[in-house]
Amino acid sequence: MNLALVLASLLFVLAACEGGIRLLQWSGQLPVYNKKSIDKGETPNRHLNARLVRSDNPVLFMEYDRNDPNINNAGFRGPDFTVAKTPGTTRIAILGDSVAYGYSVAYEDTFAARLAQQLNARGNGLVEVLNFAVSGYSTIAELELYKTRVREYDPDIVLLAYVLNDPLPAAFVVQSVGAARQQVDLFKVLSRYSQLGAWAYLRWQKLVQPFDRQRNYRSMYSNPESWQRTVAALAELQQLVRDDGAQLYAVVFPLLLDFGQYPMQDIHAQVNGALAQLGIPHIDLLDDYRQIPYLELRPHPNDDTHPNARGHAIAAGRIAGLLRP
Repeated sequence: MNLALVLASLLFVLAACEGGIRLLQWSGQLPVYNKKSIDKGETPNRHLNARLVRSDNPVLFMEYDRNDPNINNAGFRGPDFTVAKTPGTTRIAILGDSVAYGYSVAYEDTFAARLAQQLNARGNGLVEVLNFAVSGYSTIAELELYKTRVREYDPDIVLLAYVLNDPLPAAFVVQSVGAARQQVDLFKVLSRYSQLGAWAYLRWQKLVQPFDRQRNYRSMYSNPESWQRTVAALAELQQLVRDDGAQLYAVVFPLLLDFGQYPMQDIHAQVNGALAQLGIPHIDLLDDYRQIPYLELRPHPNDDTHPNARGHAIAAGRIAGLLRP
């Protein structure tokens, strides 16, 4: 009898809370929770994010679908380009992952496109910027791509866009994306039946996500084997680029977190220290991005990795300054 009373009381409280949440939503004080609330890919520009397929190269692991309308004749993003370089042209090749690709950003707003515009506006000869970035690539995969594809395009400058998750193998990134998709699907079902449950889930995620993020990134950079593989890949890339008569530069992208309490400062110091020790000219965008509220740099409220068009514009300006000599 007492148990039935407790259960009935609990159901009554939950129903009342559910009704309260929906009343607040009806009055506009709370948003309606659905798939878009959690799915970082649900942006107005989601159709610009190219499909990935399995690569025959096990190091690369994946590559873009050549049939995707966002992909050019070479298998990458941007206008079609040829292997042969026009005489007198300065050719810049960009290596990177989804950040350099311009995830959820129109191509003309990516730092690659903006960089080409700014450099050509100087009137010092034609500059080509070829974007070889592929979503999910690690530093090791970017090195492999340079060996197998990029160097044949004879770039004068190679620009590496370094993101803090670059020590992760591409296969692990694919697994993470798959887990995130499952999370989105479960949330979609939950929100369909209970807005209270969806609200509670989002509150819980907001509470635990910072701890999970810091633990994952700390393990990535404190693991000597993982970090040394990344540094070795950077050193080999630099040597290959030099052997090819070109110059390697790097730009470090921060995570889009609360810059007032930014938790990755020591990781930036570790990355910048390695680049400096290798003699790779580079810039870190952390100080530039921290001038702007971090949510204003995100393409989706939940996306803490990919800068929006405003973030790309800032990056283009800084990179143009880096390449000024």
